[in-house]
Amino acid sequence: MRDNQIATEDASSRFLSTAGTFLPVDLAKLCVINPLHVILWKSIAIISLVIAAVGVVLPVLPTVPFVILAAWAGSKGWPQLERWLLEHPVHGPIIQRWRDNRAVPRKAKILAVVMMSVSALLLVLSPANLWIKILTPTVMAVVAVWLWQHPDE
Repeated sequence: MRDNQIATEDASSRFLSTAGTFLPVDLAKLCVINPLHVILWKSIAIISLVIAAVGVVLPVLPTVPFVILAAWAGSKGWPQLERWLLEHPVHGPIIQRWRDNRAVPRKAKILAVVMMSVSALLLVLSPANLWIKILTPTVMAVVAVWLWQHPDE
């Protein structure tokens, strides 16, 4: 047993406590985290945070969705990172609002639509391939519709 697990005796069967949740010992054995899964979740979290950091300096790349993705991946295999993100003064409330209500602040929606519109206009005026000029703004429009279907707060 790991240090953070406490075994207790019950009248009918043995139970294992992990983070305040009691599971039958047989079920708890099935819940052991595979080290490869932890590496996968940590990798997703790190990559998401790197993309979010790039998004801070590149206005066409969103930051918040990648921070939310990093918190989600952290919840799967890196609880310390998840806790740090949830306690972050800027991103913590946004992550919590998303988890509780799938809410996106109105200001963020407006900014996202403006940035997507400017990006689509610049793309249409660029020498890019025609299929890129059609597909990318179409995807942006779908994302904008999806975004506005979520509550503001």
